[in-house]
Amino acid sequence: MDESALHRIFGPDGLLASRLDDYEQRDEQQKMALDVAQTFEWEQIALIEAGTGTGKSMAYLVPAILSEGRKTVISTHTINLQEQLVNKDIPFLVEALGVEISAVLVKGMNNLQSQSTTHACSISQAAAVAALNGPQDFIAGNNEIFKQRRDLVISLLKETTGLSCHTPEGAFYVYPSCAGVIGKTTPEGKKIESDDDFITYLLEAEGVAAVQGSAFGLSPYFRISYATSTEVLKEACSRIKKACDALA
Repeated sequence: MDESALHRIFGPDGLLASRLDDYEQRDEQQKMALDVAQTFEWEQIALIEAGTGTGKSMAYLVPAILSEGRKTVISTHTINLQEQLVNKDIPFLVEALGVEISAVLVKGMNNLQSQSTTHACSISQAAAVAALNGPQDFIAGNNEIFKQRRDLVISLLKETTGLSCHTPEGAFYVYPSCAGVIGKTTPEGKKIESDDDFITYLLEAEGVAAVQGSAFGLSPYFRISYATSTEVLKEACSRIKKACDALA
């Protein structure tokens, strides 16, 4: 695709001008389109800087669409631009240019990438291998300690007005339900309307940090870790009970 072909599309009397009422011919846009087209043609890598108002999406979409037989991936984290490309710009250009292509928005790639690039680091992986292949004689003792901590936390929470808690079979945390305190009012006059409100109240009133169940889709529950000392757990549960008793 040469400069004259692009001028017939981007020029003041070109294809885009005939299809768009508010079209404004921009030399920077046509130059960028030529750079992108030459990058495709010569199978090279290009780093192109384009300022605001250049009309970047059209400048890379036109060469991409007209590059026959090529699959093009456009990566952007801007959701509005994603929707604009798939629902507006690409359908418009396909109709205007008279070509047949397929375009899809691969939103699932964001989930895949987040789980592929946020996994355990190499040091942690090596430590896990050492733990699996190393001595196992300490596991039974540690398991018993965690079981005792779990049972302690559950028993103390069950003594707390407004809370209930099932016994987990594993993990290092419990998920108490705070449904019994929803609708109650703090001493400062604030109404507890959700598990988010409740854990904020615990933090501000008694300095106890917990995680709201809504973060995991588990309202009206909240999460408490028992991977700490028995003394700390007793103190934390005592403070939670105090906070609940103060609700009216």
